[in-house]
Amino acid sequence: MDIFTSSISGLSFFPLTMLSILINDAFFFTLLMLCAFLLVHSRINDRRRLLFSIFVVLLSTFAAISAKEAAKEPRVCLLFASKIPCPQDFALPSTHAAASFALALSLLGTSLFFPALFFALVVSFSRIYIGVHSIGDVSGGLAIALIAYYSALVLWHAFSIKKPENTVAL
Repeated sequence: MDIFTSSISGLSFFPLTMLSILINDAFFFTLLMLCAFLLVHSRINDRRRLLFSIFVVLLSTFAAISAKEAAKEPRVCLLFASKIPCPQDFALPSTHAAASFALALSLLGTSLFFPALFFALVVSFSRIYIGVHSIGDVSGGLAIALIAYYSALVLWHAFSIKKPENTVAL
């Protein structure tokens, strides 16, 4: 385990532990993402942006799940203590990180980008903090999100769908 992962997972702060456990829960995380999509729709009021955000997150999630099965990287919690029972799937990349960074990237050029980026950083930190992912796993999630974002822009253009306003091409 690298020094950053062991330092972060070695921390112990009860409110952060509870938040991390909530984020780890699949139902709660899905609910958070749905709330984020509702916020996007209500704040930006751009249906194309909402559809684009959903598309990027779904593409990123599918790619992350596929990459996990291909890489078959064991979780750090199989070797070191974690704050929760070790999940049974593989580690690399973090699907939570991929989905949350994908949401943030899909909001580039809007007023919601920085709050979404903060959310993605909190989610990613929480995955390391509870001991189920390493820095490398979370970085892999970010890489998948970047690839999904760029792929979504290409597909959006290929099918002649008008890009959401203020979409930033990397």
